[in-house]
Parts: sequence; C-alpha cells; structure tokens
Amino acid sequence: MKPRKHKRNAGFRSVGDLLSGVLGPHSKLQNNPLLQILERWKDIVGPFIAERMQPVRIENNRLICYVTSSTLIQEFSFLEVDILRKIVQYAFARDIVGIRLTTIQENQNSETNYIEESWKQREKHFQLPEGVQLTLIEIEKLESATADISDPETKARTFRLLKAMELRKKTLLKSDWLLCVQCQSFWEPGHGVCPYCQKLLKNY
Repeated sequence: MKPRKHKRNAGFRSVGDLLSGVLGPHSKLQNNPLLQILERWKDIVGPFIAERMQPVRIENNRLICYVTSSTLIQEFSFLEVDILRKIVQYAFARDIVGIRLTTIQENQNSETNYIEESWKQREKHFQLPEGVQLTLIEIEKLESATADISDPETKARTFRLLKAMELRKKTLLKSDWLLCVQCQSFWEPGHGVCPYCQKLLKNY
C-alpha cells in the first residue's frame, strides 16, 4: 500500500515548491540572491508580513512577491521603500531596484488584468466612514504582530498599516461587503462567487 500524501492547506506553497519552478533543479542555490533573501525574509519584514507576502523570483532587477490576498497589495505597497532599503544593504541584493507585488499567476489570461484593474478602482474611491474603531484587544494583537521588528521606523509604519487594514476590514463587514474565505478578498453585495478563485462569498 502506498503511503498517503499529506494534503497541504490552501495559501502559500512551501519555499521549496516555489523555488523549484524558479531556480531549476541544477541551480547553485547557495549563490542565488532569491534564496538568500528568503532566508532573511522574516527578519526583514517581520513574522506577520512574512506569512502573507513572500518573494518568488527576481525579474529585470525587481523582486516579485506573491501576497496571500489581493486586498493586501495596496497596503503592502506602502512598505516597498522600507523593505527595498533593507534588502539592498546585503551585497547579494544590491542590484535590486524595486519590488512588485502580485497575486496573479503568470499563465492566467487577460481577464485577470481586468479584475485587478477593477479592484484598484474600487480601492481608489473607497473611504472609511466615521464610527469604526478598534478594540483594545485588537490593538494589542497588532502590537504583538510587530513586536519582532527591530527597526523603529519600519515597526511604526507596519503598525499603522496593519491598523488601517483592520479598520477597513471592519468597515467593509459593517457595510455588508462579502468576503471570500479562500483568498480573503472583499467584494460588493451582489457578487455570488469570488472573481479571483471562483469560491462562494460569505457575509460575516
């Protein structure tokens, strides 16, 4: 009887899976800047962001990072300058000139570009209404999530980012927006399934 294969949870693939398609089986991993960045990634961005954003390849001197949710792309983009400044301090990464965040697989068609653009337009015009606040417990969780970040400036910016994300999440839920449990994307009432992963949307 063949041993049962372990079924992975949805979300990020392992670093090994990601690198296998990027670096190839015969690459000298120890000299690859992507692997070197991955080894230090948690120290660079902190554990909270490291679980939700991960470098997968380098293209035209830009570090391409996948994020677990499309809703995080805009928020994490505010940290690109800080992350890049820390990365280029390492000799193996000095040629990197920028960071690009994406949730779209490269073999997908142009329809995904339309979805991404429509999402960006929704994000652009969305404003938080008054009256939405975080509880003390929620604030303590955010402080705990950023506790391991050593750089004070990056730590403060990350905390403000996470706080804004939580405020928007509470606002969207209050406004009856629908949540995809697979990719954590929010969509306006009226959508039946998530345009990204075709999973049913739920109202929390």
